Amino acid sequence: MMRSILIVALLGACGHRAPRPRELDTLDNLRRTPDANAAAKRSPDLVKEADRLETRSHNSWKDNELEDSRRDALLGWIKLKTAIAVWQQDQAKHRIEVADADLAKTEKEYARVAKDLATLNEEIALLEKLGKAKSSAEVERIKAEQEKQKLAGELAKQQQRGDSQTKLSNAELALKTADTVDAKQYASADYQAAVDLIERARTEIKDGNYTAATTSADQAKQKAEAATAAAKPEYMKATEAKDRKARDEALGKDAAALAGITVRLDKKGDVTRLVLTYSNAFKAHTTQITAGKESVLDGVAELLKKYPSYPVQIIGHTDTKGKSELLVVSQARAQAVYDALVSRGVDAKRFVVSGVGGEQPIGDNRTQKGRDANNRVEMVFLYQ
Repeated sequence: MMRSILIVALLGACGHRAPRPRELDTLDNLRRTPDANAAAKRSPDLVKEADRLETRSHNSWKDNELEDSRRDALLGWIKLKTAIAVWQQDQAKHRIEVADADLAKTEKEYARVAKDLATLNEEIALLEKLGKAKSSAEVERIKAEQEKQKLAGELAKQQQRGDSQTKLSNAELALKTADTVDAKQYASADYQAAVDLIERARTEIKDGNYTAATTSADQAKQKAEAATAAAKPEYMKATEAKDRKARDEALGKDAAALAGITVRLDKKGDVTRLVLTYSNAFKAHTTQITAGKESVLDGVAELLKKYPSYPVQIIGHTDTKGKSELLVVSQARAQAVYDALVSRGVDAKRFVVSGVGGEQPIGDNRTQKGRDANNRVEMVFLYQ
């Protein structure tokens, strides 16, 4: 850290500016996208906050405050991504509403065709009666029969067209449903097959090949439904992962804002540990929280209640003096913090309480400053 500060100071002294942070470039690029502009109308407060953080990050970079610039850019990116996700969810709902409207329109068209069919049937029946009544006029009878056959043929053709169009609409609705779970990405083979079959059905209807169009539309609907079924678990998994990541990032941000607490992030494989260090709350070899220091735990308790799904380890630590008592002291310190948090309304079942004595120092036990740092309690949020 001192080396970074020295480098920034030297750069400032020489009149040179540090390279623009990659996080700021990422935020700038995302803000210029059409989705970001659309999200600004849907979630103006989130986007306004993202813009404010972007400006602050840019100013921090100009002032060679790189850590502040990166942090503000990352927080702005989170705000902007959240606003875009809300807008995209609205778009998905709109697409479903349009599909429902298209289906209703098709059903209305089908009803109209059915009504026309009934009218034609009545006309045919009337022609038949007229033909019998004019049995003496053979020419008229033949003409009526020919007209009847013509109308029947046209009616059958219209009915076939209506049936094939209804099948096509059902297939298109099934494809739109597949779009809501991003089947194009997660079930690309079935999705593309449905798209191709729908296009084939449209061509067949245009060419008057209604029987083939009905078959193609039925197959397209089956493929679209298969794509939806295959994509939905992956889509839900991806959505949950995004939500979980956003929640983890929000937890880290809120934890960093707590007064009297220092925060660090440890990653080991798939497990991430967000460590909240409660320092200067215990004098050497004591297990009672120092007077005036308990108020720090008010903010910690509110954080725990705001994010109730995370399991938390409470780990007590000591310096290395008085080796025979270290483990007992550290355990008692962890228990004192546990009792304080539970008394503030935090669910006791979430905690695992332990003490490790002086086995995990963060300071030099040969100095008073180092020993003060080592006399601490850590509250560890675990997530994957």
